[in-house]
Amino acid sequence: RGAKSVKDMGNELLKKYHQQIALDRKKIEDEATQLIEVERRRLQDEFTAKAAKQNENVRTVRSEVRREMENNFIRLLELISKQYERKMELLDIHVPDTKTDALSHYKKKMRTYYAGGQPTKDEAKKLMELKELLELTFDEHLAVESDVREELYMFNLRKQILVGEITLNTYTKIDELRQRFNINSEQAGRAESLIFSRVKKFNIKGRILLVDAEAAHNEMMETGLSEKSYEVLPATNIQTAMEMLNNEFIDIIVSDVRFPEGQFDGFKFFSAVQEQFTLRRIPFILISSNQDTMLYRCAAQLGVDDILFKPLDVELLNSVIEGKMKRYRELAQV
Repeated sequence: RGAKSVKDMGNELLKKYHQQIALDRKKIEDEATQLIEVERRRLQDEFTAKAAKQNENVRTVRSEVRREMENNFIRLLELISKQYERKMELLDIHVPDTKTDALSHYKKKMRTYYAGGQPTKDEAKKLMELKELLELTFDEHLAVESDVREELYMFNLRKQILVGEITLNTYTKIDELRQRFNINSEQAGRAESLIFSRVKKFNIKGRILLVDAEAAHNEMMETGLSEKSYEVLPATNIQTAMEMLNNEFIDIIVSDVRFPEGQFDGFKFFSAVQEQFTLRRIPFILISSNQDTMLYRCAAQLGVDDILFKPLDVELLNSVIEGKMKRYRELAQV
């Protein structure tokens, strides 16, 4: 019985030993699982961080590559643009780079297409394509069209008055011009002073705009030229002269070269006249008290009709004026 008791106790201890081993193994396995999970998470976080860093590096490299490609593309476009502009310059073709230049170019082209009064369908289509190319609005197109129609109307009106096709008794020709260029009553009204100032002066040889800051010289020349059957319209400054040109019919312009400081000189006055489509063909004579050969060169380069020097001889001036006006009328009939 005692031996059995010892055996039972041994079995019981062995059983407890195995239970303890199982518990210890379970504890070790649980701790190992926890450690493995912690390490797995650490490695996952590390991998995620490295992947994010790698992605950021990739994005940075891509951004730098894209920026470099864009810069290279822009430089290529600039080079092509410069080469294109250079070729256009060599071909004497101007590419407008401002709104003012664009409108001026559009107006110049429109004058060509509207010369006969109304453009053809093909010309109208080309104008619309040019409008889009120059990025002009339709309102800007209409404003330019109105100006061009009025300019061409005034130009042709001046021309027909000059060659004698329009007189006080030929208003039907004026109506024909109005219809051809689609001129409204307001635009036509601006031409009335021009018409009557010319056709009512049938007993004079021509109307001369005399521009000189010296009032005494103006009076002397006005007297001398009036005796030669000219009507002289004197102006002592260029601003007044420009206003008279836009409101009066002028056959010829005689202007001094020098004016008081702050005003245009005669050369700039000539350039301003040349910029106006309806005035550019009026003969222009410069006068100067300084007999400098440089003045001749400047006048010749600009295209001034003639240059005379003070003190003016009325007979010489009269001869020059008659010659220029004769040539002007001959050109008007072309």
